[in-house]
Amino acid sequence: MENFRKDIITIDLFLLKRSWYVKSLIKKYPDELKENENECYEFINAVIPFEKNETYDGNFIQKKYENMIEKIINTNLDKRNVFVDIFSMKEIIQKYKLKPYIGLFEIIKSFA
Repeated sequence: MENFRKDIITIDLFLLKRSWYVKSLIKKYPDELKENENECYEFINAVIPFEKNETYDGNFIQKKYENMIEKIINTNLDKRNVFVDIFSMKEIIQKYKLKPYIGLFEIIKSFA
């Protein structure tokens, strides 16, 4: 996908659990992730002790991870289509209305 469809940003949710990957996304997509920087750095700061084999709180890391993903989704719903793999984000995407789309699900903005 790289340099082929510049209008598409793909985020690997498994790699998103690593500080280096989040930092690389912020660097690669500064305009697209500007509104999400606080949540991204909160997650980075939470996960670094885990990555360094130091004492960490797994529940705190998971909460920061979920907050970061939700913020990325919510800030992008008005700007672009957002698609997810339902299997890797069940606990997060259950809050959204989903529409099946060629092996993925499009998150539909709810006007509640």
